[in-house]
Amino acid sequence: MVTKPGDLLTAFDVAELIGAPVETVWRGCNGVNQIPKIRLGRLIRFRRQDVEKWLEANTRESFHVVERARRSA
Repeated sequence: MVTKPGDLLTAFDVAELIGAPVETVWRGCNGVNQIPKIRLGRLIRFRRQDVEKWLEANTRESFHVVERARRSA
C-alpha cells in the first residue's frame, strides 16, 4: 500500500480530527486500545485511515443519547 504524504498526520492533526486536546492523543498511544501509530526515527505519525478505523472501533454513544432514543421509539 502506497501512502501519500497527506495521509500521514501529526498528533496535532489527529487532535483536530477527533476534537480533543493533543494530550488525549498522546495518552491514546499507550494502553489497551492504542491509536495505531508509525515511528519514523524520532517522529511519530498516524495514518489517516488507521485513525478513522480506530475511531469507528472505539466510539460508543453516550448513555443519555441511547436512553433518549429508546424513550422516543
